[in-house]
Amino acid sequence: MEDQTFLDELVSRYLSNDATLAELEVFLFLLKEGKLDETLSRIVNAQIALDTETDDTE
Repeated sequence: MEDQTFLDELVSRYLSNDATLAELEVFLFLLKEGKLDETLSRIVNAQIALDTETDDTE
């Protein structure tokens, strides 16, 4: 679970453009290894759902 928390935070920092250079290096390494596929999919799908909800209520 600790690993998933780290991946969630890393992806969130990348998506919000707050990642440091070192975090970007780790992000790109893990991305190339395919270790971020599930995390990216889950976080991006959650954001899309939130955006869709917001659009529906406006």
